[in-house]
Amino acid sequence: ETATKFHKTSVFHDNVGSVGYTSPQMIQQAYTWCCDNWSCGIICYAMFSDELPFDSMSAWLTNEKVLQGSYEFSAALWKDV
Repeated sequence: ETATKFHKTSVFHDNVGSVGYTSPQMIQQAYTWCCDNWSCGIICYAMFSDELPFDSMSAWLTNEKVLQGSYEFSAALWKDV
């Protein structure tokens, strides 16, 4: 079950979602509904660039990139946006 009712002050601890779309707080397993804004930003990035900003060969490396905020805006990737 992934859908749930919540209060604005609720803090969640379950690790749900897809690697690459999850916020740093979700990876650290203490997050609020605000992490959905992070995921929306990832979706927008992917729609415009056809790539995920935090992508690696493994889930662990992807999560490390998210936690470090390690991403790039390659000029070639964004020239037509």
